Amino acid sequence: GMSYEDSLKKAGKVRFDVKKPGEYSHNEAELTEDLAVFFQLTGGRVEGLNSIVKTRSRAYADPLVGEINMGSVRVAREAVRGTLWHETGHFLEASNSKIREVAVAWRNSRAEGAPRQLAGYEKEEVAVPDKFSDPYVGRVYNGDKYTEVVSVGLERWRSPESMLNHYLQDPDHFNLITGILTSDF
Repeated sequence: GMSYEDSLKKAGKVRFDVKKPGEYSHNEAELTEDLAVFFQLTGGRVEGLNSIVKTRSRAYADPLVGEINMGSVRVAREAVRGTLWHETGHFLEASNSKIREVAVAWRNSRAEGAPRQLAGYEKEEVAVPDKFSDPYVGRVYNGDKYTEVVSVGLERWRSPESMLNHYLQDPDHFNLITGILTSDF
């Protein structure tokens, strides 16, 4: 495990550039707090996160560069925490090949057919169909370098209400995330 104090120190090392003149800006203190809680929840297993930025595009994580883009949507704190935890979930997967392997195997075990385009997303964004609580969980990346299994699952841990809804909608996914968080890999 990781103490909250240690997780706060780790979060304090991340550089923030989330303010844009004339636009909504994310609160850096809240982002640091939420990141610290994520680090504590995941046992400090996230590596390589150097900066969190905000641009006009959709939120994304880039573990190769060490950056999370929070996007530019004006949202409530719980939703911001969900976005932060979702994108940081990609770093957890990128930091630990065993977690990624488990996520890929779990997604594939649930697949009910060949990948197809996700409605409402870019043309190249495809997912395997299943009864996931969110179809995006089944997203397939070229070469399986990432999944959305861990990131969407951790996003759903953003509040007690969201966690309960996740459990009620897809207890198998909820239990997978619980297992990953309590594992020693």
